Amino acid sequence: MDISVPMSRRDGLLNIGWFSMITRLSKRALRLYDEKDLLKPEFKEITGYRYYHYEQIPMAIKLKNLSDLGFGLCEMKQMMEAIQTEDQGKFDDVVQQHIQNLDAELKRMEEVRGSLEDGSFMKVVNMEENTPEIKEVAAIRVVSKREIGSYDPTIGNLIMAVCSTVGRQQLSNPDLQFTGPPMSIYHDNEDKAGCDDADIEVCVPIKGQIEVDKDMEVKTLPAMKMISIIHKGPYNQVGEAYAVAFKWMKEKGYTVNGPCRELYLNDPKDVEEADILKEIQIPFK
Repeated sequence: MDISVPMSRRDGLLNIGWFSMITRLSKRALRLYDEKDLLKPEFKEITGYRYYHYEQIPMAIKLKNLSDLGFGLCEMKQMMEAIQTEDQGKFDDVVQQHIQNLDAELKRMEEVRGSLEDGSFMKVVNMEENTPEIKEVAAIRVVSKREIGSYDPTIGNLIMAVCSTVGRQQLSNPDLQFTGPPMSIYHDNEDKAGCDDADIEVCVPIKGQIEVDKDMEVKTLPAMKMISIIHKGPYNQVGEAYAVAFKWMKEKGYTVNGPCRELYLNDPKDVEEADILKEIQIPFK
């Protein structure tokens, strides 16, 4: 039995191979753009084989150009929506955020080069980290905000949003106070595969009364035992601390039992990058 799209419905369409050749987008990219609703084929057979209309070529080329400029899938979707709706403000916002991300990446690459030139990268290679310890973490009342997104920009934006909310209300309510460092809580599990759609919650410990918007929450994080390890150095090297902690946990017979927390113990604007301190807390059983 022929389960493909009838030939009459494919007349004038380009199969995925031709469309890939014309647009210089790989078949893998085209399948991904279909899954992410960036570029849907004109027809798709039951078998999954895709066919495109020639009028879709300009859209595909725009996506190819955006990809070549380093835009991620979420950014590309925002850009295409801005172009289609002629929303210049949204377009400019996405471009400016992308420029900031590029600046951060350029800074990171300069640091990598410096690390290679002065030999300090050997600390990373040798995984020099503090020894983990078991810690009783008390219940904490926090203001929190949770979003889906990529790690670096999302965490920074969430911290700014929550701290700004608290800071504004402190002007008229002196009883409202920060009681600890901001933290991130990661709610992803092993079924999630990418870093552009991470499930991130940022919490700021407080005391006193506060009113928050509907996209924020005031709640109490429960007391629990955590495995704690301090990481000193750039945020992008925090994986070293996780590796040390997980190795230590395996030796002790412990397993992860809930979302991990990362506490930001100092402000990166006030210290050198090598002196940034972050505490990792891992619930266990």
